[in-house]
Amino acid sequence: MADREKNQPEESTTPPSGGKQLPPPGSPLEWLRAGVFPEDWTLIPVAGKATYIKEWGDHKRRRIDSEGLFFEDSRYNGFGVVTGELSGGLIALDVDGNQADARYRTEAGGGYEAYGEEQTMSWTSGKPGRRQLLYRVPEHMVPLMADINTVILREDGEWALGQGDTNRTKKEQAGEEYEELVLRFNRCQSVLPQSIHPDTGQRYRFLNYNGGQPAEAPEWVLEVIRPHLKAKAWLSEEEMGQLEAEAGKTLLPSRQIRGWFFSEEVQSKLLPRLDELIFKHPTFDQYGWDIRPGKNPQMMSGCPWHGGKSGTSFQYSELSGCWDCKACGVGGDVLDFVHKIKTGDKFAGKPKGPALENYVAEIAKELGYRYPDDAQAVVRTEVTARPQLLMTSEGFLKTLSKIIKEHPNPAHAKDLMADLAMRTGRRMSAIDCIRAEQEYSAYVLAQKTNDKPWWQIEKMTFTIPGLMMRPTQIILHAAPGKGKTSAAMGFARMVGRGEPMTIRGIQVPIQAGKVLWIQNDQNPAKLVRDCEDNGIDPEKDSDWFIVRRSFQMNYVADLTEWINEVKPALVVIDSIGSCSTDMQEQEKDKAFASPLYYYSRMNGESLDLGGFNPCTIMWIHHDNAQGEVRGTRYLTAAVDEQWHLRDLTDQEKEQVRAKGKVASNCRFIQVKKSRMGREGDLLMVERDIQGTYSVWDHTPTERRTDEGQGDPEPSTMALRIVRDRARGEGPPEERRIAAPEVWEQLVEELHGLGVSDAPSRRTVERWLRRWVEDGVLVLGGIVTTGKSRTKTYTTPTPPRVGRSLECRLSLVTSNPSGGGDLTSDTEDANERHVARKTEEPTSDMSLVPEDGVARTNPVVESDLTQRATSGTFSDAPIGSSHTDTTETHGEKGKSAGAPAGGAVEGLQGVGGGEARPLPRERDEDAPGDRADGAGEALRGEAATALDFKSLLSHQSWWDSYETAFG
Repeated sequence: MADREKNQPEESTTPPSGGKQLPPPGSPLEWLRAGVFPEDWTLIPVAGKATYIKEWGDHKRRRIDSEGLFFEDSRYNGFGVVTGELSGGLIALDVDGNQADARYRTEAGGGYEAYGEEQTMSWTSGKPGRRQLLYRVPEHMVPLMADINTVILREDGEWALGQGDTNRTKKEQAGEEYEELVLRFNRCQSVLPQSIHPDTGQRYRFLNYNGGQPAEAPEWVLEVIRPHLKAKAWLSEEEMGQLEAEAGKTLLPSRQIRGWFFSEEVQSKLLPRLDELIFKHPTFDQYGWDIRPGKNPQMMSGCPWHGGKSGTSFQYSELSGCWDCKACGVGGDVLDFVHKIKTGDKFAGKPKGPALENYVAEIAKELGYRYPDDAQAVVRTEVTARPQLLMTSEGFLKTLSKIIKEHPNPAHAKDLMADLAMRTGRRMSAIDCIRAEQEYSAYVLAQKTNDKPWWQIEKMTFTIPGLMMRPTQIILHAAPGKGKTSAAMGFARMVGRGEPMTIRGIQVPIQAGKVLWIQNDQNPAKLVRDCEDNGIDPEKDSDWFIVRRSFQMNYVADLTEWINEVKPALVVIDSIGSCSTDMQEQEKDKAFASPLYYYSRMNGESLDLGGFNPCTIMWIHHDNAQGEVRGTRYLTAAVDEQWHLRDLTDQEKEQVRAKGKVASNCRFIQVKKSRMGREGDLLMVERDIQGTYSVWDHTPTERRTDEGQGDPEPSTMALRIVRDRARGEGPPEERRIAAPEVWEQLVEELHGLGVSDAPSRRTVERWLRRWVEDGVLVLGGIVTTGKSRTKTYTTPTPPRVGRSLECRLSLVTSNPSGGGDLTSDTEDANERHVARKTEEPTSDMSLVPEDGVARTNPVVESDLTQRATSGTFSDAPIGSSHTDTTETHGEKGKSAGAPAGGAVEGLQGVGGGEARPLPRERDEDAPGDRADGAGEALRGEAATALDFKSLLSHQSWWDSYETAFG
């Protein structure tokens, strides 16, 4: 013991001298990325010695998946390696202290490796005598070790399978600490160096790096393992698929043949006659058989393929029939041996098809069985006790669809589908049944869809104009702690309250709609706090903010029912990770994305075809190490939009600070994939001093190609021309513009840029019509010139009811990032944007453009409700865009009036509503008192004023709203 303690190295951060030099000291994540550990190892994040991943020992994981899982829980502080088959046959020898080390020395004999003199990859937690040595077992032995988790050296000197020592309780009761000596294989994990020990708080460190690879398992370890090897009776579906791909016809399926042959009944008759029926070969006659003495005796002889000088290189167990030759690197079960001898190829794989059936039939005859009759009898009584069902392919697939509809619990449905497949004689797993049903349903839906003319469809609608289509699916993803939930809460509040939002530098109204929030990622108390921080009262706003919990992605029936019941405009699911914990599919599997494909197909589809009401579905998800969506690439393929919430770059932070904002409170949502051609566009997410999150479109009105460095896009130039006219001086009828005039100005500007190929008038008219359909522009009425009647266009004005305060507590400003006063952090600047008090109550709504001159538009109280709900807006201009292009292109738009000789008939609403007469009255107010589109909030005939300082004193926005508007 003294020698052992002497051999223990001092605590040091210096890399071990043996093997490859370690990379510089770093965090566990940095070592993971640097490739310190073998690439074929399966790693999992750990907190001390614990991990919170379900079924962590059952699935192989890529390094990128392990890195993504590390960020899912803040408690993780290191990584562990999953030993066994998932890491290429890795086996760990765990020495739990000095007493255990003494037993290790006795068992290993000449193979003992002293502390600090290890010949394989090894590490320690720093506690006296404690260490782990990692080895790799021969490849041919790995399939035979499927049932081995741990092999423990008991105090009585026997190696036993299990999870703990049978004498451990006695030792603990005696007050002595038990020290294990155990070999760990399948479904076990060993904490890696650089991770933190839960008791000492110190990092695990290498004793020997050994060039980054474990050594081959020594002979004494293989001797411990051999008695516990076991032939694999039932191969996996994947393994059987590989075997049967080239197999000929057999009387029974290969899986059934193996299952019967390796049954306990047949093996009990075969094992006593192994030397007579299996291991018969001239080489064995030449060398004879020896018995290796010990607790686990093995039969030893010369090898049929290489002979050997000692005559002991070939070994088999009389307890299992499993055999191996370490010199040749081959081994397996009894059928593997027969197959290799028959074919003369020691590297031949497992027998299959007719060859497998012939071997089993020959051996069965010697054992007194009649093949295949006896094998069929076992199957009839043990596997297919129910009578077989005759069912056509059409009937089978229809029944699968019925099961899915009638059983919303996925586990129950999968069990019923697998049972149906078995009873109808189909070799299909539950996952196979689901895929087949999806293909069948998709085909049936396609046939019904194609029964009607394709152009007879609903017009494209928007949850948020120009940004969120309906129906559509969006993935919003980010690294942990970036505010994904808060950003989604900002969108939810805008939609639920019908608050305006700046889109492409133009403030547009949002039609109020319900929000269905599906919460799995955090507890209800945290959700309530998030709601309060963002001005949502969980009780008062429960008419539009509806919450559902305990949801999994594959609960397709539940989500369909909820959407049809609530009829939401926006559905937020927080998050994919927490809504898939109970799914059998893993994030890396293609089948994991199947629910999203289903929702995409059924979103907006007829209820008769199993669809649900059209809505925008926003999925919240996590980043992988590369900043992309974590998991299978089919997740992004299944959705329409991919939005990445990220930090600002250093350059972007400086730009934000220049506008008077706090850069650390801002994030960008970057559009990475878009069905609307918005790839590369940015949305700004900002947290104000109240903790409330605001969102607006950071994309300039006039968009340029190549991430803003290329030429302007002509369609957005047309949009900017309309916007500039709407911001011009003069009465409302002078601040709208017809398509021909837009075309003329656009052609002139393109020529000025050296572009000779200009769009046609019809193309410009189509662009303007699309901007109206998207909700970014509205029709401004009809201009009559002689006999011709021409449509005009202008920018919308948000409705004057609901939440229309332009102050620091509002969700969106008329000038989110431009040069307006609202971007300043001074109280004076903010107060200028609060609705000012009128001296006399009036039924007019004052509209104040950038020049500070108010325009009025006669309105009655009934009009307010109509404008808030029908999408018909007043003619007032809005505040300046966050990207001001007026300096370059705006002079012509500001000075130009209506077409000469044009008779104004009125303004028309978004929905093509009846045109209204346009007043020409003007109210000369001082520029400093303008409200930038906020206007006075009217209730009845009286306007109510709200002082900014008193507004800040309230606990939440809703309280302020109640004070102001009742």
